[in-house]
Amino acid sequence: MQQKILILAANPKGTTPLRLDEEVREIDAGLQRARHRERFILEQRWAVRSRDIRRAMLDFNPQIVHFSGHGTGDEGLVFEDETGLPKLVDGLALAELFSLFADVECIVLNGCYSEIQAEAISQHINYVIGMSRDIGDSAAIEFAVGFYDALGSGQSVEFAYKFGCAATRLTGIPEQLTPILKKKPKSPKDIQNDKDDFQKIIDLIKKQENKEIDVITISANNYDRFLSVDEIRPDHESVILKEFSCAGGSGANTVCGLSMLGKKTSIVGCVKDDDDGLKIKESFSSFSVDNELLIIENDIAFCKQQTGKTWILVEKFSARRLISVIPGINNCLSEILRANNGQKLEKVIEKVKKSKILHLTSFAGKPEMDLQLDILEQIRDEDIVVSFTPGAIYVAEGLNKLSGFLVSTNILFLYTEQLNRLLERSDEIEKFKRELPLKQKVQMFFDWKIRKQMTHPMILIIRDYLQDIPMDVYQNQIYIASHHDQEVNFYSHRSQKTKGKNKTIIPEDTTGSGDALVTGFLYGILEQKDIITCADFGLILCLNVSKKLGARSNLLNDTLLNHILH
Repeated sequence: MQQKILILAANPKGTTPLRLDEEVREIDAGLQRARHRERFILEQRWAVRSRDIRRAMLDFNPQIVHFSGHGTGDEGLVFEDETGLPKLVDGLALAELFSLFADVECIVLNGCYSEIQAEAISQHINYVIGMSRDIGDSAAIEFAVGFYDALGSGQSVEFAYKFGCAATRLTGIPEQLTPILKKKPKSPKDIQNDKDDFQKIIDLIKKQENKEIDVITISANNYDRFLSVDEIRPDHESVILKEFSCAGGSGANTVCGLSMLGKKTSIVGCVKDDDDGLKIKESFSSFSVDNELLIIENDIAFCKQQTGKTWILVEKFSARRLISVIPGINNCLSEILRANNGQKLEKVIEKVKKSKILHLTSFAGKPEMDLQLDILEQIRDEDIVVSFTPGAIYVAEGLNKLSGFLVSTNILFLYTEQLNRLLERSDEIEKFKRELPLKQKVQMFFDWKIRKQMTHPMILIIRDYLQDIPMDVYQNQIYIASHHDQEVNFYSHRSQKTKGKNKTIIPEDTTGSGDALVTGFLYGILEQKDIITCADFGLILCLNVSKKLGARSNLLNDTLLNHILH
């Protein structure tokens, strides 16, 4: 986008002669050689009268206005009258005029004692530069040339101001403190918008303090069977060393963990009225999870279905896994909820609206994905925080196909490999390479979000390992990216390998560690903690769950979690 710079120059009869032509010539020369010279158009008006100011503003609608001439402090800036003699224009009059032009971003008053006018104008314009005292010709020229050199190289107004001051000092002129930058005071709305996305999410949580449910999840529910084996590799007959079984399911594990931490949670899903289904329901009851919307299906129409099952082979000395899933009745959830004119679905939406956070995880069936999208559409106008763990199944759909989820997602949980797959499967992301630094990949993701005009707050939580194979539970790394004003702020957890924990601990099972990370992070959000503490909670639970088979085997209560943190 091109920016117009309007120069207004005045040196009336009877005032000290100024080298205005030299100043403008040097500004023009600097812009002509600038790296981004095509972005700027320089317009000039000389021997300016008051009517010339308003006409030039209408003619050019500039983004930057540069006054070059005399200032007198309280009385105003010196322009010319019809006869070429001095005519004073005060700051309030200029402020009123400039406030009518929404495109004006910056005004430079390169005249003596113009700070007073800069203060008045800055009530309406984002950036205004004035002079705190008298300023010599050479200093005024050096500042202006340095300022526009920096703008021409693509720098911000604030950087350009500092650069102009530095340029003045480099020439040996001791007037680098004379230019003063004034910024428009922030309105309450500006202050809100100035917060990064993490803080905006915390503000959403604060608005929902009276809701009765902390987190509700729509999740597949499986009964997990773990086999700890000596080795997993092709054509190898693995020796079973240990067996273990328990209730599972990604979102289901998360709400159980949150209930353990004292939060009110609810599950939406379905199981069959078989032994595994009843064990899953009993597990929710033991964790005090509201399972009113866990459907125990016994309709003859689903007689061939069974409760979802998962077989998980876990390699003893590396915790590598081989997972096989029978979705079973999970693939019928959409059909079950939409039956009878959607009566059960209406109950689900009603309960979701009573919740602070809706946590979504993947299903194997396409109808269940569509069901989740329909629910998101129906709660779009509600102040509900949406967290999303797409998992490998949904990630395989690619970034563009997940837009329906991401347009509502506030908290997105991914592994580094999942981020890679999302980016490389998007036709809209150019120059992606797997070897790029993580921060650059994250920036690509948020740039895509902006191009899609997704303006809602979103943070990205990425789990990674320091090694390809996590031989130590302390190899887990949690990175958080929070968007703020076109930039991405990066955070990470504090080290958990502290005193007394210097030995290597090989994980026994990492199946539920991702769900535990979500548990800890959402707990921190609900407790309105800072972003680092949220990451710490997530990491602590992630590490703890990795030490035993089963996603719910080694969860912590809130007292133990906070004790470990501190």
